[in-house]
Amino acid sequence: MYVWPGFDPANPKPAKFFKNLGIKFDGVLFISYPVKMTFLPLAKDELIQQERLLGAELPADYKDLLQQFGPVHLPGVANIIIESPQDALQTTHSKWCYDGTPLVLAISAYNLTSDGNSIGYLRNGESFGPEIYEFDHERFYNGGDPSAWTRKIGDSLADFLLEYLEGQT
Repeated sequence: MYVWPGFDPANPKPAKFFKNLGIKFDGVLFISYPVKMTFLPLAKDELIQQERLLGAELPADYKDLLQQFGPVHLPGVANIIIESPQDALQTTHSKWCYDGTPLVLAISAYNLTSDGNSIGYLRNGESFGPEIYEFDHERFYNGGDPSAWTRKIGDSLADFLLEYLEGQT
């Protein structure tokens, strides 16, 4: 299911909302939705600016995904929505209680094993490593050291996504 920002699913007459977006609506189903409106790729300059804000370089495959597609929502039960670095930083600050320089970057919710978990990267000095980790919200309260509440689930974002998507078929 695609979620449009500002859309109220309880609105009994959503035709005007979709008309303003340029989407033809037949009252029951969306009958025409331009592919170019599905993805909002991030420009290379925007990613560089977001890396500066983080104070660390992002993994190459994460940047490649965002430059090709932008933030994406994947099918499946784990509720994976790969966020932009800016949104991921906001999630990391609020959900994983970092006020200063984050030691991790939570790029998506990950509810496969438990609601409230995330997936993301661990910081290695001036960059985030390429490996994908699950952040366990129940073990997080054991302390601020990420090794106490993370576990590696992929050698890279690309490897993780391929394995995850293969498991959804």
